[in-house]
Amino acid sequence: MRTDSKLLVIELVLPDNARPSMGKLLDLEMLSVTPNGRQRTEGQYEQLLTRALLDVTDIVPALPGTPASYVEAAPAPSHAPQ
Repeated sequence: MRTDSKLLVIELVLPDNARPSMGKLLDLEMLSVTPNGRQRTEGQYEQLLTRALLDVTDIVPALPGTPASYVEAAPAPSHAPQ
């Protein structure tokens, strides 16, 4: 990726707390249907993308009233190509 590149992930982002979420039901469905499928929390997306040398720059709801969110990431400054 170039230094000005952005990665956009459209996904359900689970709440980091016990708050009800439709995404939690979908998480259970993914776990039962796929070998390693799961929904992630904001913190888990940050950990995942950090391992890919990216920084999460924003997480916003995709549409009001839906569980989907946009997760935006960019190359981490310390690892961006020159």
